Parts: sequence; C-alpha cells; structure tokens
Amino acid sequence: MKIKGIPFVWQEFESQEEEREVRGVGIAGLVNSADRDYKGVGIAGGLNCAKRDYKGVGIAGLFNIVGEDYKGVGIAGGVNWAERDYKGVGIAGGVNCAKRDYRGVGIAGLFNSADRDYKGVGIAGLVNNVGEDYKGVGIAGLVNFVSRSAKGIQVAGVINHARSIDGYLLQIGLINNVTEIDSEQAVLQIGLYNRAGNQIIPLINARGISKLMKRLYKKK
Repeated sequence: MKIKGIPFVWQEFESQEEEREVRGVGIAGLVNSADRDYKGVGIAGGLNCAKRDYKGVGIAGLFNIVGEDYKGVGIAGGVNWAERDYKGVGIAGGVNCAKRDYRGVGIAGLFNSADRDYKGVGIAGLVNNVGEDYKGVGIAGLVNFVSRSAKGIQVAGVINHARSIDGYLLQIGLINNVTEIDSEQAVLQIGLYNRAGNQIIPLINARGISKLMKRLYKKK
C-alpha cells in the first residue's frame, strides 16, 4: 500500500492491483481518498472519499463520500453520501444520503434520504425522505415522506405520508396520510388530520387494528 501527498493535508491510498483494497488508518487535515476498497478508519478535517466500497469508520468535519457502497459508521459535520447502498450508522450535521438502499441508523440535523428502500431508524431535524419502501422508525421535525409502502412508525412535527402500507403502520403528526390501504393492512393515526384511503377522521384514525391483533394472537 502506498501513501502519497503532503502529510495531514492530502492522503491518497493505492492498493496493489491483485489486492484491490486498502486497510489501515488515514488522518488528514483535508482529505482521505481511496481509489479502490477502503477498510479502516479515516479521520479528516475536510473529506473522506472512496470511489469504491468503504468499510470502517469515517469521521470528517464536512463530508464522507463513497462512490459505491458504504458499510460502517460515518460521522460528518456536513454530509454522509453513498452513491449506492448505505449500511451502518450515519451521523451528520446536515444530510445522510444513499442513492440506493439505506439500512441502519441515520441521524441528521437536516435530512435522511434514500432513493430506494430504507430499513432501520431515521432521525432528522427536518425530513426523512424514502424513494421506495420504508421499514422501521422515522422521526422528523417536519416531514416523513415515503413514496411507496411503509411499515413501522412515523413521527413528525407536521406531515407523515406513505402511499401504502406493508403490514402495519403507526403515524403520529399534525397531518397523517396513507393514500392506499386494503383489508389486510393496519394503521393507527394520531393527529389533527388523519387520512387512510377514503377514511378521514380527526384526532385518532384506526383501520384494520382488530384484524392485526387477531393475526398476532393466532401466531401465539
């Protein structure tokens, strides 16, 4: 493994072609960069960058950026960004973003975003946004938005939205909305405005809860 650049300003890691990964610890005032797989701990005042997989712990004053999959713990003052899947824990003052699936825990001062599925816990000061399906717990200061199905718990200061439900869903917020729901799904909504399919009931809206309880009882 080679380390090139000015110490504590830029560190670029290159692995041997047959090895195709980097293992170790990189500490830089601005950037840690790996052209291939990165396994270890990267601490940077500015950026931790990996054009391929990142496995380990990345701590950056501004950004953790991974060109493909991210597996591990990312702590950033600004943004944790993965071009493909994100698996692990992302803690960011600004944004946790996965261009594909997000699995794990995302804690962000502003946004948690996954272009595809989100499985785990998302805690955001403003918005949790999921491009496809969501399973887990979403807590947001303003909005939890799921473009497709949701399963688990959504708690938001203003709006919880899911197009449909995968099994069961609890929504707590000022406005709670589920666009589509069938007889096999269960939802409990607590808020000023609650809509589940064509049923709109303020304060507390429940659909399919009794059937869900019966199914759970039968499993015992």
